[in-house]
Amino acid sequence: MAGVKFRGPIIPSSLDDQKLYLLTRQGQAMEIHFSENYAKWSTFHAPIDVRLMVLTDGQSFPDSLYAISRSGDLFVYNLKSRAWKSCGNPGAPLALYEGVAVNTVSKQALYLLDAQGSLIEFSVPVGSWRNLGHPQKCRLRTPPSASQLGHTMHFFLVCDNGALYSYDLVIKHPQTNKARWTKHGLVHGRRLRQERIVALASDIVYMMTEDGAFVERSVDGVWNQVASLQ
Repeated sequence: MAGVKFRGPIIPSSLDDQKLYLLTRQGQAMEIHFSENYAKWSTFHAPIDVRLMVLTDGQSFPDSLYAISRSGDLFVYNLKSRAWKSCGNPGAPLALYEGVAVNTVSKQALYLLDAQGSLIEFSVPVGSWRNLGHPQKCRLRTPPSASQLGHTMHFFLVCDNGALYSYDLVIKHPQTNKARWTKHGLVHGRRLRQERIVALASDIVYMMTEDGAFVERSVDGVWNQVASLQ
């Protein structure tokens, strides 16, 4: 693939740790499959008259690769039939960010951001949209990042005021899902960078402040500055 230029992010396959999905600058989705002796590329030709801009999820749901177009619509590629299908948008264009997938017994959905700064849920089984809104007096500005603690999914995002928020979704049964917004605020008065939060554990997330400090926040509400190299 010499000479081909790619745009981020790189999306790993949720089903096969030897596969990665990438998008070229021309909007062509591609798969690279690593084996012991070689790497094999496959091309997924883009939908007609559609420019894909970002890949959002790779195989969290069987045989499905999700992408967002320049117009803010969601598309899904069926890896078996090798065909793209438009899923539309929730009434406003989607932001060009990667998403978070939840695939449990009671919930199968993609969580994305729209261009107006609201958190959006796309139900994979039925193909429907739900606008989950945003915290009061601010708009969301980063892709969602998620961690699960018990029966609760925490979706962490940074607002345009530099504060950290989470959308806390209790998942038990499809008919009894409950959710609320939680404000985690600033880090001792310091604003956070508008970058995706990183969750490496079920109860701790990591991020950067605007002045470059590396900090962590636990689900129970404690801020800490991660020790830096001396």
